[in-house]
Amino acid sequence: MSAWHANYAIMNEDIDILTCYLAVHPVTSLLEFGPGRSTKFFAEQGLKRIVTFEHDTQYIGIANNHLGHFPAVKIYRYFNDNVGIAEPEGLEHHFDLGFVDGPSYSEPFSRAHSCDFVSRRCKAWFLHDSARDGEKMTLERFKQRGWKVTQYPTPRGLALVEKGT
Repeated sequence: MSAWHANYAIMNEDIDILTCYLAVHPVTSLLEFGPGRSTKFFAEQGLKRIVTFEHDTQYIGIANNHLGHFPAVKIYRYFNDNVGIAEPEGLEHHFDLGFVDGPSYSEPFSRAHSCDFVSRRCKAWFLHDSARDGEKMTLERFKQRGWKVTQYPTPRGLALVEKGT
């Protein structure tokens, strides 16, 4: 694992679960928060459209250096504030799958804005680091809204969130 994403990257156990998911579900487009090893994995699987969001301008440059040779990958900068995430102009409204691994941890509802953003565009999405208390609270909120949540026991936790099932 290279240094650009070693501290907060998805792990091999997460990759195994994502690989199994892709083997069963036809996925050609991904909406993601937190570019890194996950982005590279999905690009290597041949997805046609990968839109990923990052808030740190320095990290956007690093991610572009590592992911720029994948034509399917587009990285947007976003701003996370108290009212949610602003919509970039021209963003597509539907993606086959979402993957949330950012922004950094916060409480009480960790990654709530990025999860809300993805849930408006994807019928299914994964939340990384789902074993942490803040992410668990966010997932509980989605359960209350009628989403099905499946937790996978990976080292940092990985949850699949599916609409209306």
